[in-house]
Amino acid sequence: MTANRTVLTLCLSFTVGLLLVTLPLLGWGDSPASSALLAPVLTQPSPTVAAQIYLPTPLPDVELPDGARICLEPFGERFDVFGTVQDQGKTTYLLGLYSDFVTTNPLDASDEVIVVDPQQGCDRVIDSTSTRRPLSSYVSAKAAESLELQRYQQAIAQLGSLHAFQQSLTAHINAEHGLYLLSAEQVNALKQLHVSFPNTYRLLADETFPTSEP
Repeated sequence: MTANRTVLTLCLSFTVGLLLVTLPLLGWGDSPASSALLAPVLTQPSPTVAAQIYLPTPLPDVELPDGARICLEPFGERFDVFGTVQDQGKTTYLLGLYSDFVTTNPLDASDEVIVVDPQQGCDRVIDSTSTRRPLSSYVSAKAAESLELQRYQQAIAQLGSLHAFQQSLTAHINAEHGLYLLSAEQVNALKQLHVSFPNTYRLLADETFPTSEP
């Protein structure tokens, strides 16, 4: 009789223990931890939200080689390398030159483009005195698009976030009151990076500043 009672007690204990384990998995009773079966489904953020949190990895620091540095604009010691591309056997460097030792916003830097030909050496094709033209006026369209994309990737990284870059770009465009210039390749690069900006800019083209006749 005692043996039967012991067996019954063990069976009852096993049954109760099994219920305590399985009932929470079925959604009944209280469970100290949420079941994996009831965990919320994770969703990807919308493109808008994803763009707001987008922060590219800063581009590797590119050292300007001596073969290009000798063509650097005089007094242009303080600069950033915004982008570099190899095209048609030549290496092109897009630089941003700062006029003082205080300015840090890459949007306030002036462009300088140096093209290095292994056979003929370097050539400074754009400097602070150059008439503003799209980069595609000096290099191939493919190279210009790559350089502009690198420029804005670097600017976003330097300013810390896409949101900070958007704010700075918006402020620059609004301050120019419809005179802020963006080339077609710059607009395309900004759109690729999901940058939103006012449409009050002016499109920069070769004929924006016509060459005066002698």
